[in-house]
Amino acid sequence: MSTTGTTAGQVMDAAAAFMNDTAKSIFNNAAQLPYLNIACKELEEWCELNNIPSAQETSAIIEVVAGVNKIVSIDNPDGTLPKYPFDLIEIQQLWERQTGTNNEFTPMTKFDYIPHWWETEPATSDLECWAWLNQEIRFGREGATADNDVKIDYIKTLFPATITENTTIGI
Repeated sequence: MSTTGTTAGQVMDAAAAFMNDTAKSIFNNAAQLPYLNIACKELEEWCELNNIPSAQETSAIIEVVAGVNKIVSIDNPDGTLPKYPFDLIEIQQLWERQTGTNNEFTPMTKFDYIPHWWETEPATSDLECWAWLNQEIRFGREGATADNDVKIDYIKTLFPATITENTTIGI
């Protein structure tokens, strides 16, 4: 299988060579891994802050069935709730359309909190607004009266939490 990236081991081999230690007697992988992890985290943060395309992603369609008012983390044990992508760092925009249609996706309105007046409004077929609360994407009311497809434009993580010598550096 071909990849577009280089492995962390290849990066560390090159770093050792630049340090004039091709045998890796001083700059072996164990010595270099903590620094490679730091460098990758700094690169990832720089890409996120500068809106570099490598850190931008659009999710697959997430179906939110009628009556559901949130999208939760992949770690949430409730198998009935829709999940947001595992690599989500920051949401840029949410989009929706009714499930089963070919309509264009329409943007949803972001609120810092779900407005209290929204909680008492009668439910409609659209979700319309959202807020990021307690690591969940929350919708007003008790969800919509119809099933909706949701897409998320977001900033993603570029690297796993811990990098080993076999990790592919895809950037």
